[in-house]
Amino acid sequence: MGQYKIYLYDTKTQEHKRILKNEHRLNQITDYSYPLLSWHPSGDVLAIILEEHGEIWFMYYFVSTDEYEINKLIYFDKIIDFSYSKNGQKFVFSAVVKGQTDIFVHNLKDHTNTRITNDIADDLYPRFAADGRQIVFSSNRDSDTLYNKVKKRGERLKGIKQPKLQKELDIFVYDYSKPFSLIRITNTPNINEKKAFEISERKFLYLSDKNGIVNRRIANFDSTILAIDTMIHYRYVSSNFPMSNYPRNIKEHDISNELYAEIVKINGSDKIFTRPLLKDENHFNQNVKNTEQRNLKNEKFEKIKNIENIKKRAKNQKKNFEINSDNKINLDSLILDIRDYTFEMEKNGKNISFIFDSLTRLSNIRKYKLPKHQIYETSFYTNKIVNQIDFSFLNFSYQTFTGGAVYFNPGGNILLKIGVNDLFEDYRLTGGVRFSGNFDSNEYLISLEDLKKRIDKNYIFHRQTFLISNANTVEKVFTHELFYILKYPFDQVKSLRGTLSLRNDKMVRLSTDILNLNEDDKYKNWSGIKLEYIFDNIIHKSLNIYNGLRFKIFAEAYKELPSKINKNFFEKKGNLFVVGGDFRHYQKIHRDIIFASRFAFSGSFGSSPLIFYLGSVDNWINLSAAVPTFNNSVEIDYSKNYAYQTLGTNMRGFSQNIRNGSNFAVINTEFRIPIIRYFAKRPINSSFLYNLQIIAFGDLGGAWTGLSPWTSENAYDNQTLIVDPITVIVDNDRNPIVGGFGFGFRSKLLGYFVRTDWAWGVENAMILPHIFYLSLSLDF
Repeated sequence: MGQYKIYLYDTKTQEHKRILKNEHRLNQITDYSYPLLSWHPSGDVLAIILEEHGEIWFMYYFVSTDEYEINKLIYFDKIIDFSYSKNGQKFVFSAVVKGQTDIFVHNLKDHTNTRITNDIADDLYPRFAADGRQIVFSSNRDSDTLYNKVKKRGERLKGIKQPKLQKELDIFVYDYSKPFSLIRITNTPNINEKKAFEISERKFLYLSDKNGIVNRRIANFDSTILAIDTMIHYRYVSSNFPMSNYPRNIKEHDISNELYAEIVKINGSDKIFTRPLLKDENHFNQNVKNTEQRNLKNEKFEKIKNIENIKKRAKNQKKNFEINSDNKINLDSLILDIRDYTFEMEKNGKNISFIFDSLTRLSNIRKYKLPKHQIYETSFYTNKIVNQIDFSFLNFSYQTFTGGAVYFNPGGNILLKIGVNDLFEDYRLTGGVRFSGNFDSNEYLISLEDLKKRIDKNYIFHRQTFLISNANTVEKVFTHELFYILKYPFDQVKSLRGTLSLRNDKMVRLSTDILNLNEDDKYKNWSGIKLEYIFDNIIHKSLNIYNGLRFKIFAEAYKELPSKINKNFFEKKGNLFVVGGDFRHYQKIHRDIIFASRFAFSGSFGSSPLIFYLGSVDNWINLSAAVPTFNNSVEIDYSKNYAYQTLGTNMRGFSQNIRNGSNFAVINTEFRIPIIRYFAKRPINSSFLYNLQIIAFGDLGGAWTGLSPWTSENAYDNQTLIVDPITVIVDNDRNPIVGGFGFGFRSKLLGYFVRTDWAWGVENAMILPHIFYLSLSLDF
C-alpha cells in the first residue's frame, strides 16, 4: 500500500511529532484508503485502522502515555470510514463484506457488530447524529426503503428486494426508531454529496460538487404533517445552501466543537486549514457560479433525461395501443402464384434493403451457447527467449582453487536461453546453454520454479566446464551442481532465502607431458547450506538509476564429502564457513542525478577456507596486453588449503589479486549523472543517448587473512626468494588497504548495458598508472 506516517500536531505549541511509521516506499500505485483516523470524544485516544498482510487491525494510541493497544478486526474485507459516537461507547463504520459496502455499528463494551444496511447499494461516510439516535451517510441508492429490514419484519416478500442504483451519491439519515425506511436529505441524480456532519439539530454540513468544484454546503430538513388517520404521517422537506466558493476541490473536512478543518490542494501540495465553524447559511452570501464542465454535464444530463422520458411515453402508448378488428387481413390474398410472381426488389428497378433490429436478428439466428466447463490442467507457454553474445556465466558460484592461476572469465560466447510459464504463472521453467568459442567451457542450466504458494521453491541443475592452467599443468574442470532454494517473503521488500546444494568437481589433467599423462583424475564432492536475509526497497527510476536502500546478509556452510562410498566414508573431511553482507544506498541529488554508495564484506573460515582476490570489476573484458588480468607478483599462502576462490570487487585501478586472503571488505561510491536526459528539453528516442551516464567514482578496500588486516598472517606482506642454497624472505611492508578513483561512462548499446571506466589505483600513498575497464554488468 506504500509507506505512511501519522503525525500529531499541537495547535497550542504549534509542534508536531510522528507517532507511527509503517510500510515502505514502493514503486507502485499507492493505496490511500489506509490508515483511517478518528479521535475519541475524550480527546486522549486516537483510533487508527490499518491493513497489514490482508488483515484489518484496530489500534488505539493514548496521547497522555504515548502507548499503543492493537486488536484485530475480523469478518470484514475492508473498512472504508469510521467515526465515534458522542459518548465514545460505539463507533459506526462503512465496511465491505462479500462485495457489499454497508453500514455497521461496533459496540466497544461487548465488541459486537450490528449491521444497519444489507443490500447492493454503496453506503459510505457514516456519522452519528441526534446524540446517537441517528446515522447520516452517503449512498448511491435510489430508494429510501431498507428492504432487508422489511424482510425481517415478516412482510410478504419472497426474497430481499434490491434498491435501484444511481451514479452519484445522495445523503440519507437512518433513524433507530424507524428502522424500515431512511430519511432522504438530498435528491440530486447528477450531483455528488458526501461526508455529512450534523452541526445542529436537523442541520448538516457536507461536501458537494454542485457547481463543478467540491465545496461545502448546508442542508436543512424539516417535517410537515402529510395525513392523520389512526396515526400522524409526516413528509420530510429539505433545502440546501452554499457555504464556500473555492476554485479548488475540498479533499477532506471534519468538525470538532466550534472548529472546522479542511484539506485543500494548493500549488501542487495538500494544505490543512482550520476555521471557525459557521452554522448559519446567512453568513455566506457569495454568488457561486457553475464551471464550464458542470454546465456541459448538466446539458448532457438533461438530454439523457428527455430521451428517457420519451422512451417511457412510447412504452406507455404501446401498452394502450389496440388493434382495430375491422382491419383484418385476408389470408387468401397472401397465396403465391409460383408461375407468375415478382420480387419486391425487382419492382421499378429499385433495390430494397430490409433493416432489422440487430438484437432481434441475432437472437433469431442462434442462441449463444456457454462453453463447457473443464478442469484446468497445467499447460505452459513461452515467456522469454534470449539469443545473444554473452560474456558471463549462466550461474555464478565459487570456483575451484587453482593455486594462483588467473581467475577464469569465459570471454565471448553465444547464449541461448528460453523460459516458459503456465497460465497462472504458478510454475516457471527456464533452460539455458552457453556455447564457448573454444568449445572447452560450455555451460548448461535448467531451473524449475514453483510459485504456487507463499514459499517459493526453485530447483536448479547447473553444469560447467572450463580450462585452468598453471606453470606446468593444464586441467579441465567439470562442475555439476544441484540447488534446492526456498524463498519466504515477509512482505514486498523483505524475504528470507535458504539454499541446499550438492556440488561435484572433476579435474582432468591434460597430457601435456609424460608426467601429466600418468596423473589420475581428481574428484571433489561438497554439500552446502546457505541462509540469506534480503531487504530491497529501491525505486527504479530508470536503467542503473535507483532511489532507496537494499542489502543482503548471508551465512554459508559447506562440508566436503568422500568421492567414494567405502569404509572411510565417514572420515573427517574439509569444511568451509562463509559469512558476509552487501549494503547499497542510492541517494537522490537532483532529479535523476544520484549518489550511490556500497559497503560489502565477507569472511571465510574452516579447514578449507575460501580465498578472495581483491581487484578489478565483475565481468572485466581485458583488451590490453600490457595490463595483466591477474597480478602474479602478489604472494598467495598455499598452506591454507583453500577449497575455492572468488573475486572481491569493485576495486578499480588494479588487476585481480592486488590483495588476497580469507576476508575482504570494500567501500564503493559513485556519482551517476544521466547527462543527455538531464539537460534535454524534448523526448529522446535513442536508447543509447537516453541511458548515457557520466560516472565519477571512488573505491576503498582490503583483503586479509586472520582477524585483523594488520596481522602478520598476510602472505602478500612477504616475498620469498630462493637461490640455492640461500632463501631470502623480504618484508614488503604492504598496506592491506588500497584505493582507487576515476571516471567512466554507462549506456545501453545493442541491447547490452556497457560500462567503461578509467581508474587510477592508490597503493602505499602512491598513485599508479590508470587502467581501462570494459565490462557488461549493472550497478556496482
